[in-house]
Amino acid sequence: MFNRLLRYINMKAITNLAILLAVLLAASMPAAAHADGKESSKQRMVHLAGEVYDSFTKARVSATVTLLAEDSTALDTTTCDIWKTYASFAFKVPRLPARYIFKVEAEGYQTAFASYSLLPRGRKQSYKAPNILVKRSRAGVYKDVALGEVVVRGTRVQLAYRGDTIVYDASAFNLPEGSMLDALIRQMPGTELKDNGTIYVNGKKVDYLLLNGKEFFKGKNKIMLENLPYFTVKEVKVYDKSTERSEMLGRDVEPKDFVMDVGLKREYARSYIANAEAGAGTDSRWAARAFGLYFDDHTRVTLFGNANNVNENRRPGSQGDWSPAKMERGLLATKQAGLSVQTETAERRVLNDFNATATWTDADNERHSATETFASAGSIAGGSSAASRAKDFSTMIGNNLRLRTINLMSRNFVQYSSSRRSSWGSDSTLRDTLANSAWNRGQGRSRWVAVNGRTSWLPTLPWGDFINLAATYSWQRRRPDEQFGLSRSQYASGKPADLRNNYTDAADESYDYALTLGYTMELPQGWYVEPKAEYGQQWQSASTSRYRLERLGERWAGATGFLPSTRDSLQAAFDWDNSDRSSTLTRTYTATVTLQKATENMVDFLYIFI
Repeated sequence: MFNRLLRYINMKAITNLAILLAVLLAASMPAAAHADGKESSKQRMVHLAGEVYDSFTKARVSATVTLLAEDSTALDTTTCDIWKTYASFAFKVPRLPARYIFKVEAEGYQTAFASYSLLPRGRKQSYKAPNILVKRSRAGVYKDVALGEVVVRGTRVQLAYRGDTIVYDASAFNLPEGSMLDALIRQMPGTELKDNGTIYVNGKKVDYLLLNGKEFFKGKNKIMLENLPYFTVKEVKVYDKSTERSEMLGRDVEPKDFVMDVGLKREYARSYIANAEAGAGTDSRWAARAFGLYFDDHTRVTLFGNANNVNENRRPGSQGDWSPAKMERGLLATKQAGLSVQTETAERRVLNDFNATATWTDADNERHSATETFASAGSIAGGSSAASRAKDFSTMIGNNLRLRTINLMSRNFVQYSSSRRSSWGSDSTLRDTLANSAWNRGQGRSRWVAVNGRTSWLPTLPWGDFINLAATYSWQRRRPDEQFGLSRSQYASGKPADLRNNYTDAADESYDYALTLGYTMELPQGWYVEPKAEYGQQWQSASTSRYRLERLGERWAGATGFLPSTRDSLQAAFDWDNSDRSSTLTRTYTATVTLQKATENMVDFLYIFI
């Protein structure tokens, strides 16, 4: 009865959504026009945008663009906005059929003209002209330049504001030779760099770092902080950046990310950068690090490696963020390697970002302590010892593909890790005679693998609306996950000891996926409405089997890391009271209508659930 009611509710929700989609789709078709070609509604303004690039290198060009009418009458003038790898401009024009001419002027380039016919359709609010390519002028390549008056200033401004962007001039800071990017950031006013690579600017956390406007091992700040030489940096910008989905649609549909963009000097924008360091000391201590970077307008390849056995997977700070009390105990050996390849076509229609990292760690810790408490009734002595060894390996491979021509974006990741651990410990307290004692031994191993990704396709319709198709998925499995534990506790002399030989065999696996279909209608005054339907499924299975091996007899009283040779013997030690197994499957049907108002600095949402 309940399942039948649930199916009825789901079908009703889907039916209501289908009716709503049909009504909105019918309403979204272009409005009828008068016979003379003019719209019956009040005249509105639309955005007319374009981009300017070098005809040979496809590099950005900071050009001045003049909008001309068909009769060559000047209507408006603007300059290209240089951002990331784009050089874009935009005008506001009446929402009427018209033919426009762009006049493009830039120092060192020939004046270029390009025409564009505006044909308004439906409710479409923005139109983009084909990219304008400009050629170098002979005078711009070979010319004599008369130098004006030279003024030498003793100081440079460290911090400036360009609109909402904070700009730090790297040359205004004095740093020791050989310093890396982290040393520069520690000196920048208003910034705070944590030991783990987290950066705060004026108390606000930086989401991730960019290199020349592009992602660089997103989420792994320490790779750039510890390997990019300070002398290659021209300036550091901090600003709010639109997400990839917002960039594809040309408007902010998600909250912006707070990013720090590291800009390289011109001479390092197309070059090779490499640095390496190595050292050795007593007691077989060593450390080595290497970093290589190739960079040009459309390709970036980064390769790095780091290895040491001096207990360092970080670098000490210089603003009270690190102290010797935080030093790792024992001996820690770390090896790490990474590769990043970012490419884009000359026309920037296809962008691909590939990242891979691998990390090996070997932690060997040992601790011994002895105490004595003096009292009138007699002294109390105690002692303890402990040791552990952990060997871990982890790797991550990720790829981000973006096709601008069809508004397709796909992110996919594969992760894998394995671990082996062993430990032992003892503890005892004496007061004339033995008061209590305990010792334990343990070992374990585990292996984990995960795959996840998201693909979004946002086809734009001729009248300005667009369809939102998205698919997300993830799968992970942890198997095996085994733990052996042998312990013995003696609480008083002459009393029986509590001996336990535990074995735990655990495993878990899960997956989930979701399919989304939405239709966004573009309305006047920055309003958007989007009905959306989503189907999702989640499955999870977990099991924990525990065994008390000491129940099998005296031969298992001191053996750890071993199992009986037959399954029947192992089942005889099964701990039914502390073992469990579970499996769940969940399906979700969701329908929403989002009413959105886009403003200059924020995006407001109103959700209506069906």
